[in-house]
Amino acid sequence: MATILGRVGEHLAPLIIFMNYGIKPKDLKFLGNSVDYIAFKGLSDGRIEEVVFIEVKTGKTTTLTQHEREIKRAIELGRFKWLTVRQPTEIDKLTKTIEFSRSRA
Repeated sequence: MATILGRVGEHLAPLIIFMNYGIKPKDLKFLGNSVDYIAFKGLSDGRIEEVVFIEVKTGKTTTLTQHEREIKRAIELGRFKWLTVRQPTEIDKLTKTIEFSRSRA
């Protein structure tokens, strides 16, 4: 029952986040694991003001798990980056690595 209520609470969170923090539901992307939401505040208006990581707690405790604390700490310390993965190039690199490994075997 607690698990079901927790999931329902996470899906009601966009309304609460909008009402209390001014982040529009259209600006939220649900992840559900490690971090519940990532918000691109202002995205729906065509101008991103900030990126916000959101963890929703639905139970009696608001304690973060060890994993969540590590993510929060990394964000607070600025340990994040943007990564663009171009699949054709990456697949080509992988193919060459596999071919090299086979030729050495």
